[in-house]
Amino acid sequence: MVSLAVGALSGLDAMAWTGSGGLGLPAALLAGLYFCLVAAVQEGLFRGWGLSVLARRMGFWGAAILTSLAFAAIHVFIPGEDRLGLVAMSFFGLAMCAAVRRFGALWGAMGFHAGWDFMLTAVFGFGAAPGQRVAWRLAAKGPDWLSGGAAGPEASAITLAMLGCLFGALAWRGLKTTPQTSR
Repeated sequence: MVSLAVGALSGLDAMAWTGSGGLGLPAALLAGLYFCLVAAVQEGLFRGWGLSVLARRMGFWGAAILTSLAFAAIHVFIPGEDRLGLVAMSFFGLAMCAAVRRFGALWGAMGFHAGWDFMLTAVFGFGAAPGQRVAWRLAAKGPDWLSGGAAGPEASAITLAMLGCLFGALAWRGLKTTPQTSR
């Protein structure tokens, strides 16, 4: 999904390729491990423990909204993050809640989250520290609402629309079927 958003933004001339960052295999493997750990902690906290505890008290969708807002709130401290990016993080959280409901397990949400963070940071260089090795360097150009500005494509209207569609598809499929249980 990140690659689709970057491709769409590039096609709309809202993203510029600024060169290669020289990400080698050892650095890519370490970055992958790091993002797997981040995803496991965040998904375990918000979609695992938080969602299950709150759903017993307020129903699934109330818990999904509350945990998604809390998930977005922890991203307030990301440099360059703006309101549209926080709304997108809320939709990301809702989509992951719908995925957990639909598939009955956290694994899909963890993998999607790890892949999302890996692609944004290690591959495309958004949120990377200066001098950090990445596969490619991209820079946002054009209006912030379209390009995502300093926060990168995750704060763009294109990504927000894609996350809204993902949430809608997972939630709709989840309403038409009985949620699976973990095996």
